[in-house]
Amino acid sequence: YTIFDFGEGQTPEMIPKTFMSIGASNKIRIPFVQGKFNMGGTGVFRFCPKDACQLLLTKRNPEINNENKSDVNNSWGFSVVRKIAPQGNMRSSKYVYLVNPETNIPYSFEAEKLFVLPGAFPEKFSRPMAYGSLIKLYEYQLETRNRTNITLDLYNRLSLLMPSLALPIRLYERRT
Repeated sequence: YTIFDFGEGQTPEMIPKTFMSIGASNKIRIPFVQGKFNMGGTGVFRFCPKDACQLLLTKRNPEINNENKSDVNNSWGFSVVRKIAPQGNMRSSKYVYLVNPETNIPYSFEAEKLFVLPGAFPEKFSRPMAYGSLIKLYEYQLETRNRTNITLDLYNRLSLLMPSLALPIRLYERRT
């Protein structure tokens, strides 16, 4: 599954303080986000096998003006997040993510836009994305009853679980 949004996006330098700041509480007073403790991207890992991973791809919206100019980087940042099951004396799982070992910042590259959005069926990646965030989930396990076309059973289930969404969602089915 791939989740994308056209929100503000993040610079590569901001990723450790936003997407990867698991356990922080910077959203505690915002009522409509999943990541109350910065687990929006990793909250899905409980539905994945023990060695699952996900890809994060994000670029800051160039129209956003930051008064301290710390987010002027116009690159796409990316990382891979992996859940590691408890081993030895560990009491709980931990999450690790890919960074450049020289800078401790996720890797980045320059591109005006990427063709990563779904087009008309059955095109999986034909529309461009100029900024925002994309999370690609690998090995995500849906409940058995929700394995049909996602615009049917999954859509109906999500409608029941999230009746008053603050932001609209759209589902695209691209499996053959």
